[in-house]
Amino acid sequence: MIGSAKLTEAKRRAVSVWRSRLGPVARSDGLRGGVVEDTWGSRDYPVLEAAVRLVDEKAPEWVRVSEIAIEAGLDEDDVVRALTALHPLFVGEMAEYSGGGVGQWTIDSVTSEARQLAGQWPSPESLIGQLAAAFKVAADREPDAQERNHLHQLADALTGRLRDLAVRVAAEVLGRHFPAR
Repeated sequence: MIGSAKLTEAKRRAVSVWRSRLGPVARSDGLRGGVVEDTWGSRDYPVLEAAVRLVDEKAPEWVRVSEIAIEAGLDEDDVVRALTALHPLFVGEMAEYSGGGVGQWTIDSVTSEARQLAGQWPSPESLIGQLAAAFKVAADREPDAQERNHLHQLADALTGRLRDLAVRVAAEVLGRHFPAR
């Protein structure tokens, strides 16, 4: 099952092969070990965004590591490390092809969580944030003072005291439209 949180034995072997071939990630000072490097902003998130964009553009074709590397502006080995870290929560099936290096390795899909995190699909939090921003814009354009005040109050409530409730309600509504995991 694509995007399933349960790893099949084949997936476990594939991830194990990827990790054994790449070895441990070196720290920026060239040493190994010690404090674990934060890779989310510099490597993993740019790869996630590129993977979401390319999977959407190329569907139903598999996307090569080399294509993700170009899109993310990273080298292929870093992309493989990121995909390994993102699998299975954000990235679906991964396949390794011999005779072309890691650039020929591929992914077939991204998960709904990846699409939400990259902004392609709304998350409850992003939806409420967008609504609040839209109400603020509407308030700024509203000529009637009383209506403008109501719109500002609504925007303020969505970012303030009612935010958590609004996010819970949005999660229920979105849950009806997005696949459950």
